[in-house]
Amino acid sequence: MAKHQDLMNKHFGRLKVIADTGRSDANGNRIWLCQCKCGNKKEVTTHDLNHEFVTSCGCLAKEKASAMGKQHIRDLVEKNCKEGTNIGNLNAKISSKNTSGVKGVTWDQAKKKWKAQIGFQGKVIFLGRFDDKPDAIAARKKAEDEYFKPILEKYKGESNDRKN
Repeated sequence: MAKHQDLMNKHFGRLKVIADTGRSDANGNRIWLCQCKCGNKKEVTTHDLNHEFVTSCGCLAKEKASAMGKQHIRDLVEKNCKEGTNIGNLNAKISSKNTSGVKGVTWDQAKKKWKAQIGFQGKVIFLGRFDDKPDAIAARKKAEDEYFKPILEKYKGESNDRKN
C-alpha cells in the first residue's frame, strides 16, 4: 500500500489542513479536515488539495459570483441609463399584475376614478384622475410622447430593451 502524503498544517489557497480524518475516498485519496480563512471547516481529499481543485470552503466562489453579478448590474446601468432614465425599462412589457391593461393607469378605489401617472428620471409624475379610463390612457400616452419619445429616439439601438 502506498504511503500517504502528510499535509498537516499546510496551506492550499484559503484552506489550512488541520486534521487527518483517517478516511479515504473510493479512489484511495486521503480525506483531510481543513479550516478556511473565513472560519468554516471542509473535508477535502489529498488529490483535490494538491491539484488546487478545492481552495476554499466555497466562500471564494460565492464572493466571485457576487462580484460578477455586481459588475453585470454596473454594466447594465452604464449601458441603459441615459439622462437619469433606464431606457431599457421604457419599452418593458406590462406587469402581469396590471389591471388596466396600460402602464401607469390604475383604478383609484378611494376616489372611484382612473389615475394616470408616469415615472421618469427617478420621479413619479402625477397626470391626473379621470372619470373615464380612455381619458386616463390618453393622458398617459401624451406623457409618454412628451417624456419617453425624445429619449428613445436619441438613444435608439443603444439599450437592451427588456422583454419581460
